[in-house]
Amino acid sequence: MICVSCGENQAAVFIQEIVHNQVRQASLCVVCAEAAGAAAASAEKKARTALLGRPESRRRTEDSISRAAGILANARLVSFEEACRHLSLLRLGLVSELQGLPGSLAEVNALLVQTQPAHIEVRENRELSAVERDELRADYIRERLR
Repeated sequence: MICVSCGENQAAVFIQEIVHNQVRQASLCVVCAEAAGAAAASAEKKARTALLGRPESRRRTEDSISRAAGILANARLVSFEEACRHLSLLRLGLVSELQGLPGSLAEVNALLVQTQPAHIEVRENRELSAVERDELRADYIRERLR
């Protein structure tokens, strides 16, 4: 398969992105994948600067991050969507080196994967209802972020 970006090299990296229930796939060569990764990292850094650069924006963002950390540390039921939203905010706080947040960047990255519905069912070795998954997800997050 040929790289969809340069149209010349053999594809070695396969990306699937889901945004607003729209699936987009791309097959990239190593060179184009590295360039795409660098562009994504640069865009993330600019977004962090915009969120945390101005005092009024920083205050609101830090408040959102702190609230997310509080919910993750205390909630008894957490849906997957809610977990993703709050873990992403916590991750933003950690990469921005805000003080007093639970967990580490590695732990939050792992939780973004390990809190998916199928991962919870595999850990429990059985099918679960949505409420059971939400309860186990909340328990797991609280335990890992201590």
